Amino acid sequence: MHKSGLFFRARLCPLSGISNSSESGALAQLRLMYPHWEHNMNLILDWLEHTPHIRTVFIHNRWIELVNDQRDEQMKQLVFQGLYNTCKRIRQSGRQVVLLGPVPEWTFGPCKLMRRNALLNSNRSDRLLGGDFNTRQRPVFTMLEHMAETGLCRVVLLHEAFHKNGQWMEQEGGHLLYCDDNHLSPYGSRKMVASVIDRLFPEWENTASN
Repeated sequence: MHKSGLFFRARLCPLSGISNSSESGALAQLRLMYPHWEHNMNLILDWLEHTPHIRTVFIHNRWIELVNDQRDEQMKQLVFQGLYNTCKRIRQSGRQVVLLGPVPEWTFGPCKLMRRNALLNSNRSDRLLGGDFNTRQRPVFTMLEHMAETGLCRVVLLHEAFHKNGQWMEQEGGHLLYCDDNHLSPYGSRKMVASVIDRLFPEWENTASN
């Protein structure tokens, strides 16, 4: 995957083609959240069009920052249009596009010191948010589902790999899945990659977790 894919950094905001939108309020908010994102996205998309060996583009983002229950419909529509434009432009350049969904966050409550020390909290399975995660991410799932329906991209939802026997997993076989509140450990990252491969290439023998 690392030889054929390009990952957009999360803070980049993978939206394009909306700089002249009439939704000035939502556009101004995006510019405050992601300074210089429009210029940087155009540079990346231009580079992609002139880099033929890149065959698949994987896009991951903190989608919940862009679409959540507190965002108005104008913002959600602008985000969808911007993501649609990005996927369309990438597809027109002959690449495949894969949108990656979120993974469950680990939260340690209000104490920031505890949030940053996974070892001290490795036995706190109650700290992984289950129903709260699904409820909070519902607007994200809706947006990704609509994007898949356009036919411009494939969507891989990652959170299912971190759910087993009705519970969210904080560790597996003695290996922590997280290194802090919302970043995967090296083991968790390998598990995530294995999930992506399973979804995209189910006929392959999965060796990513080894």
